[in-house]
Amino acid sequence: MKTPALILLLGLCLLVSGCFAPGSARHLSSDVCLLLPEQTTKLDVVRQLGSPQVKRHNDEGETWVYFQEKKSFTNRLPLAGQHLGRRDYEVVTVTFSGNTVHACVFRAMDEEEFRSLELPASE
Repeated sequence: MKTPALILLLGLCLLVSGCFAPGSARHLSSDVCLLLPEQTTKLDVVRQLGSPQVKRHNDEGETWVYFQEKKSFTNRLPLAGQHLGRRDYEVVTVTFSGNTVHACVFRAMDEEEFRSLELPASE
């Protein structure tokens, strides 16, 4: 009688452990509020948000893009999770004029909107 209960307990532990992701939590939505246009420098942005996933240069200056994937609970389930639930994205675009922030925009997007940006996949 103890063997089936032990197998069930071990199986439950394996299932639940797959729901947890390693790494630190990143909060783009609140971190972006700390960036002040015409005051915050590139070094300050790197200290607050880290290195950007995408850097773009144009005639008006430089743009850095940060993004983070947010998976629903069902999407994080082991094995079948990638076919269930949804993925949303948080995207921060920081535009520089010289060495200081000119503008900073935060957007929450669904997967279709995010793909339309044609950004490289996250690491």
